[in-house]
Amino acid sequence: MTFNKVAIKLSLLIASLGYMQFNPLHAPVAEAFTTDKVNHLITVSPTGDYNQDARKALSLLASRPDTNVRWTLKFNPGKYYLSLPLYTVGLKNVHIVSNPAAPAMLIKSPKFNPAYEYLFYARMGQAILLQGFEFYGTTNFQNSLNPVWPDQGAYFGSCRNIIVNNNKFFNFGDAALRITTSEADPIQGVNSVNSTVTNNYFNNIYQVTTTSNDKLHGGTRSYIMEKNTFVNLRGSVKFATRTPGASDIHILNNVINGGNHFGLEVNNYTNMEIRGNNFENIKDVAINIYTDGNKGTLNKGFQWCDNFTLVSNVIKSSGRAIRVCPSPFFDGTTVKPHQLTIANNTINSITEPNREVAAIEIINGKVDGLKITGNKMINIASKKYIHIAPGSTLITQASNLADGSTLLNDASNLTVNDNKPPVAPTNVAGKYEGNLIVMLNWKDNAPSESAEEIWASLDGKKYNFIARLSPQSTKFKHVLKRLPPTPNLYYAVKAVNKNGSSPLSPPCRVAFPSASVASM
Repeated sequence: MTFNKVAIKLSLLIASLGYMQFNPLHAPVAEAFTTDKVNHLITVSPTGDYNQDARKALSLLASRPDTNVRWTLKFNPGKYYLSLPLYTVGLKNVHIVSNPAAPAMLIKSPKFNPAYEYLFYARMGQAILLQGFEFYGTTNFQNSLNPVWPDQGAYFGSCRNIIVNNNKFFNFGDAALRITTSEADPIQGVNSVNSTVTNNYFNNIYQVTTTSNDKLHGGTRSYIMEKNTFVNLRGSVKFATRTPGASDIHILNNVINGGNHFGLEVNNYTNMEIRGNNFENIKDVAINIYTDGNKGTLNKGFQWCDNFTLVSNVIKSSGRAIRVCPSPFFDGTTVKPHQLTIANNTINSITEPNREVAAIEIINGKVDGLKITGNKMINIASKKYIHIAPGSTLITQASNLADGSTLLNDASNLTVNDNKPPVAPTNVAGKYEGNLIVMLNWKDNAPSESAEEIWASLDGKKYNFIARLSPQSTKFKHVLKRLPPTPNLYYAVKAVNKNGSSPLSPPCRVAFPSASVASM
């Protein structure tokens, strides 16, 4: 019997008994539908109106008074084509499970309302386990590697004590999994606490992230990400926050393969352990730690990047290996990290040939307490192994191997020339996405830059300034006022530092539908 039929019977029963309040989980007729009150179990099957049944089950579980008793919401094997998300607010002490050997497959149906974005959405919950499911989005990335913002998988906003274990996520254009502080949280800051993400499989997704959607709420704290596999990663595994307080992150023994941009991307966190991970075939930077200081996403700058440990990771066949760039924020707030350890990592076959790019880079910032020891670097195309920006203190550097030889404190290997303008970006690509939006991406080649600039032209000859971005940016969303009068726009990118600016990059051409009035 479906939950809809049960709801009608329960309403009639309530009316006949004259009860003012009634808990259907403990109702005398509970046996009449898929609830086992002895074992505290509700079961949903892929028959009937299963989308509404599952939503109703979550609602009943969230409103029950006995939250000290753990309940289980079990999904039987099969395909669940959802037109509405599985949505819950205030859910406590519930295991939401499927059998991973014969999983419930949660699939966005063609009728799924994109305004809801997520297949599963939980806010202000506690003690929730999500286990054994397969999640399917709608993005194949065949024609573009840019994010498809509404296509997202599972969301936990301002939740505590969350476990996401042994699930599979496929084909999500944005976040397959987002654990963060909800923008609807009445308390500002970081209010997502104690999450564990283990033994999950992600394939053909844009990102897994902790980014919140506004300036007043941050990411998360006390988060363990362990033994997950990422294949065909189109964006990055991203830990980002827009307010201080995001900390205590442990990224352990994950496999990240095939990142189109970065492998692991970290913005504005502190107290982070990155240990035992395997990065391979990352197009740009395998581990990219930098200040996200855009005025459009932050109220003001703050201290971050303290107590970072990058130990025993393997980075292979990637564009760049490790970059730490604690640049100042847009408002001038400077960042001076304390205690950064990069030790016993193996870095093999780094393809970036630029002589300014080192395998291990500490740039645009000064570190107080820097330890770089026991790293093995093999087949580094640039032959530049370690770069430490001037001004760092309490540096310990020992037993690092470059192609089998101990790397001495040789200035030719340990520094780059910071007295020159930066190198221009390359590989600029763009696409008109519709709705007056152009998405751009490029390859950044300048570790010593302080900003990047976007320029555009109607004819490919005379360029106009469009925007100024944070250093090491590699993508930009250009929102036009109206379509240009010509069928094409040309975009180029420039790197800037205290010594000047690079030439404009080789441009890219973006084709548009015809229009009559120009505006950039």
